[in-house]
Amino acid sequence: YIMSLRKLLGHMPLIQCAASIIIVDDEGKLLLGKRSDNGFWGYSGGSVEIDEDVEECAQRELYPQS
Repeated sequence: YIMSLRKLLGHMPLIQCAASIIIVDDEGKLLLGKRSDNGFWGYSGGSVEIDEDVEECAQRELYPQS
């Protein structure tokens, strides 16, 4: 969705809503995942899709469907 808007708007400012999840266990260990787009490590998160709640986005980003 966002990429479609970018094609139409170019570099014009765009406000988008996103969700991110930071998980720390009892020992203070941080859960990170390796990104598929750039290979960097980071916490889960992503853009909210149309007709999706922020909570649903967070769950989708943390538990992607395989």
